[in-house]
Amino acid sequence: NGWTNFGCNGGWYDNSYDFLMKYGANLEATKPYVAAVKNCTHNTNEGKENLLSGFKDLKVGNGNVDPLTIANALKNGPLGGVLAVGDGMYSYKQGIVSGTEPNMCS
Repeated sequence: NGWTNFGCNGGWYDNSYDFLMKYGANLEATKPYVAAVKNCTHNTNEGKENLLSGFKDLKVGNGNVDPLTIANALKNGPLGGVLAVGDGMYSYKQGIVSGTEPNMCS
């Protein structure tokens, strides 16, 4: 289907964006959040809006994007970020990560 992701085990945000552009997203007014463990009820015709018309990835050289590139991207809409985490992040519970903790980010 082209949208394969791995739930809590990670995935690619590009797949999510492609899915949203094709199928849209439910609005809170028509499908409010319910905190419960249950099967997902999905109606493709119910309260959908296509909130995303396109996206593009910023080109990253050495892991950094210069501020001018970020400023120019923000002129076209919101900017999403992705963080690759190390093994140490899986046991994170609370607080601010300072960068001195071992194996937090890769």
